[in-house]
Amino acid sequence: MVKIAVTGPESSGKTTLTRQLAEYFHTGWCPEYSREYFQQRATDYTLADVVAINKGQMNAAQNLIAKMNTAGILFFDTEPIVNQVWAMKKFGFSPPEIQKTVSQPDYDLYLLCFPDLKWEYDPLREDEHQRMVLFDSYVYVLTMIKANFFIVKGYGKSRFTMALDRILSLFPSMNNFK
Repeated sequence: MVKIAVTGPESSGKTTLTRQLAEYFHTGWCPEYSREYFQQRATDYTLADVVAINKGQMNAAQNLIAKMNTAGILFFDTEPIVNQVWAMKKFGFSPPEIQKTVSQPDYDLYLLCFPDLKWEYDPLREDEHQRMVLFDSYVYVLTMIKANFFIVKGYGKSRFTMALDRILSLFPSMNNFK
């Protein structure tokens, strides 16, 4: 099974790209858990909430992997690096509970979304002016954990095509799952 995480700063097209790729390959995808988490709560949050979101995201990813264990490829809309970068930005600290999950589950590829898309307001988004700073944080963490990552840029179909071409070049057997 090939596991691909789609990650990056807020409003960089993660959910759209994840959904498009899952539809293209006719497979499952794991949504961003923080959206589910905040449906039940106010959007004022603490570091403990970020830890809980990280745990929820990890559980959701593991549940998808267990449920779809015969799938050739799965996609994940965010992963623990999002929570590490988020904790560092908001609280200046990333707890060990998050740090130890940053490379779990072991993704075969991280598609890092470049923040070249127009900012879209969302009550869960916080800072449209820091997206490049956050992007650089993602590059740093992905480099430090020696992750296989690829930066996805562009708009609309070209963004999707860039991601798809990278996946198919790294995992040619996925041509059979389209």
